[in-house]
Amino acid sequence: RLKGHKCILQMHGIEWQRNRWNSVGKNVLKLLERVSLMGNHAHTAVSKTQCDYYKENHRISMRYIPTGAEIKPHHEAREILKMGLEPGRYLLFASRLVREKGAHYLVSAFLQMATDCKLVIAGDAKGEEAYKQELQNLADNDPRILFPGFVEGRALQELFSNAAVYVQPSEIEGLSIALLEAMSYGSCCLVSDIPENREAIGDAGFTFQNKNVLDLRDKLSELLASEKLRNSVQEKARLRVKNCYNWDKIAAEFEDMYFTLLE
Repeated sequence: RLKGHKCILQMHGIEWQRNRWNSVGKNVLKLLERVSLMGNHAHTAVSKTQCDYYKENHRISMRYIPTGAEIKPHHEAREILKMGLEPGRYLLFASRLVREKGAHYLVSAFLQMATDCKLVIAGDAKGEEAYKQELQNLADNDPRILFPGFVEGRALQELFSNAAVYVQPSEIEGLSIALLEAMSYGSCCLVSDIPENREAIGDAGFTFQNKNVLDLRDKLSELLASEKLRNSVQEKARLRVKNCYNWDKIAAEFEDMYFTLLE
């Protein structure tokens, strides 16, 4: 900006709202947020919820341009069989293992369920050893709960393709890439009812009350009991990704914003 260049700020989340920060950290981040908003020629955010927040609190008009995803083909079970998993017989959580993603709510809810299905908590995060140990302790060596760590490639594709339900119990989000990935595979998704998740999933999945373990347990039990209910949203999820999070459309939006700013 000091050299006369045009600058664009893209927001993926409201950082100070994350529970990892103490009061000092939150105040510093709020200050940096204001400085960042003042120092750019254009602003964009990945969710309409964020656009509304910045409009109401900073009088900044954010252009809504979400993250994109591509429709994924189904991958038959092969690698996941080595993990002891059967297609359609497990729940999936795949994200960074940080508290705000809410894996502890999911583990607690699952432990209250009388089911022979399994729960896969896939993911990792540097510097979060205490939280990861907390999850292990909470699982209490239940053989139904698997912690495969960071998963990628064919194994991750199979996990998304063959899960009975993909669960996202996050307390806070910008726009979850993992959720878009699950939807792109046509997964039945159950998410916490925070505004960002409801915006992303629309009518192509199910919600439960944020931080409510009992409601999460009941919704999971309902979905596992009805294959028809799970199947009812699979094609909707893929179509929502195709219509709302199409990379070609998003790339065109960015190009238009860049040229408009240069003019």
